[in-house]
Amino acid sequence: MSSTLKNQLAETLQPKLHTCQYLFQQLIDNYSLGAISILDKNFNYVVIGGEMVRQYGFLSESLIGKRVFPQATDDIWAIVEPKLRGVLNGTILRDFEVLNSLTNQFFTIDAFPLYEPDGQVDHIAVFTRDITEKKETEAYMKIALEKEKKNNELKSRFVSLASHEFRTPLTAIQSSVELIKAYADREEMAGIYKHVERINRSIITLTGILDDFLSLNKLEEERITANLKEVNLPETIEDAYADLKNIFKDGQSFEYQHEGDKSFQLDPHLLKNIVINLLSNAIKYSPEGAPINVVSFVSEEKAGFWINDRGIGISAEDQKNLFNRFYRASNVGSTQGTGLGLFIVKRYTEMMNGTLGCRSELGKGSTFWVEFKAATN
Repeated sequence: MSSTLKNQLAETLQPKLHTCQYLFQQLIDNYSLGAISILDKNFNYVVIGGEMVRQYGFLSESLIGKRVFPQATDDIWAIVEPKLRGVLNGTILRDFEVLNSLTNQFFTIDAFPLYEPDGQVDHIAVFTRDITEKKETEAYMKIALEKEKKNNELKSRFVSLASHEFRTPLTAIQSSVELIKAYADREEMAGIYKHVERINRSIITLTGILDDFLSLNKLEEERITANLKEVNLPETIEDAYADLKNIFKDGQSFEYQHEGDKSFQLDPHLLKNIVINLLSNAIKYSPEGAPINVVSFVSEEKAGFWINDRGIGISAEDQKNLFNRFYRASNVGSTQGTGLGLFIVKRYTEMMNGTLGCRSELGKGSTFWVEFKAATN
């Protein structure tokens, strides 16, 4: 082909080539899902464009000749470079996810080889998308699904426990009502009083079960917070005893002493719930005639109390799981309970900068202790 013909052909093709390049650049510049680029063998940009380029404040022209992913750290490049090298060898890359730990952003990379007429690969095409928002949505949905799963499990456990735990006190109430009618006909007041107390104990049991489930639900939904204020610790313990004295077994005694100051920065509602739960357990698992000892203290740096009973005790194995949700010791037998009380007590204690512990031996009783540290500003 003569030089004249070559020049004529070049003059004819040049405008068309220029138009194709212009159209192609518009095509990639208007790519709204991320960035499109063509890289050479050294992974430098030959062509680059797309919405993501503008989002990061780059000009397409300024990136030409520079290494791909200019903001990538060495650790990220160490992950991406082998994948791109594989594309140069003919591999197609699909939906390869990369996390930029510096910005906490997620990206996907798709890439494929661009073959020359002789079958060689001198360039690769790369499509990059920012999927951070998608990942955040997935994480949110995962958390929401986990919460929903927990709520469903909670409802299932509630139905199961309610059908079992409610039956005994409700049966006791029903039978006591029938017997009260009979005693009333014969005007036997002692029998009436006895079964009124039985009804009262059953109502307290039912109320405790419902309170445990309501408290757990509020904790799971993070609707409970500790509102610290000056609380009279001995007064709170005495009030808890007054609420529970009707369920003490025959001969059980409440022996209480306090040391130090009386007031401390605590949440009165959470504190009373803790005391009632631990004290009711001591009553429940102790035999008739057994003393229940309570000692409390308040100092400038800390406050707390311990409750000791002479009950059935807790094995070392059971103590490992004692504060887990729905866990009940293996030796409780038919004694009623939800397995939620100590879990709730532990959460309430921690919300007030406190710690909860237990010392126990099978057949020799248990001591539960709670200690709170003074809040620091």
